[in-house]
Amino acid sequence: ATDAASTAVAFGFTEAGLDEIVSFTVPANRRSIAVMERLGMMYDGEFEHPNLPPDDPLRGHVLYRLSRP
Repeated sequence: ATDAASTAVAFGFTEAGLDEIVSFTVPANRRSIAVMERLGMMYDGEFEHPNLPPDDPLRGHVLYRLSRP
């Protein structure tokens, strides 16, 4: 997963010309969070997914960001 995500990040910065890449997941998804951290992404808070009902256990998300080097 880390290799694929690294390739996607490189494409985003070099080919697509993005200045920033963001990623999010539910806090319980520790494996995805570990991939984001291995890529150098930084934690940038939490938010609630607007399309899920308030009582949905998957409503809460963590947000990570990575700026162009």
